[in-house]
Amino acid sequence: MTGASPSSVRPSHQSLWGMAWAGLCRRWPFIRGRDRFMRISSSSPQIRQMVLSRSEWVRTREGFEMKVGSEFDYTSFMLRLFGNLEPTTGRFILSNMTEDGTFLDIGANVGYFALLVASTLPKANVVAFEPNPPIELCLNESVRRNGLEARMKVVRKAVSNKAGAVSFAVEAVNSGHSRMATAGSAADLIQVDAVIFDDWIRANPLPSRVSCIKMDVEGAEVLALKGMTSLLEEHRPALCIEGYDNQLAEFGSSLAELRKLLSDAGYQEVAPFDGNLYLRHKGLAGI
Repeated sequence: MTGASPSSVRPSHQSLWGMAWAGLCRRWPFIRGRDRFMRISSSSPQIRQMVLSRSEWVRTREGFEMKVGSEFDYTSFMLRLFGNLEPTTGRFILSNMTEDGTFLDIGANVGYFALLVASTLPKANVVAFEPNPPIELCLNESVRRNGLEARMKVVRKAVSNKAGAVSFAVEAVNSGHSRMATAGSAADLIQVDAVIFDDWIRANPLPSRVSCIKMDVEGAEVLALKGMTSLLEEHRPALCIEGYDNQLAEFGSSLAELRKLLSDAGYQEVAPFDGNLYLRHKGLAGI
């Protein structure tokens, strides 16, 4: 029996190049350049397939494991490629958390930031809201995998200014863009429960004071914030709020309105806008 020839077992030049590229992305230390890496990686069939063929379980740069989507999804692909998400956002969140404070992740998706806080701060509590059923199940698997059940709660509900059943548009290709449905929604629709956060917190008291909130609800940020005015006034947490005009416009709002709402609530931007607003309450020391 003839053995396999060396050329049949050696990786091709293309395969070696793809592995080297993926290794570079995984170790890339800068924020600048990540978007370019992402565009090239997602548009190259070879690199894209290599990244997607990896396990659904990703070990992040911080060391915790999390489950990501099996198909192409922007957030899951970025986690597979880089091992983390939005370093500026992560640093802001951690720097504004108290040792035993509560972190709210509203629109958690697969839960990188929620898991980051719970894994990094052993006394912190985390509540993550994710209304998309398969993504919520995915996040709960990550919670169990990391043994965080005692300090991390995942809530399968949307957050808005009205409570009750709402239509939710599920984006099949990029689940991170799934959102409460508007008149122009073309995605598949499901029904999910929405809560007014100030009402929810009265029925579900939090274990400690809220130190920081990250909110990414694909344009419904103004609606969600209008339902948590008491929380913002009483807890004065630091805020990381996504704000894109085109998404906000779908819900009859704008980035200017979002900024005014937050300013009227006593908040001030403390870092450059990068798609997210980074804010602290003016009443806190140092503002």
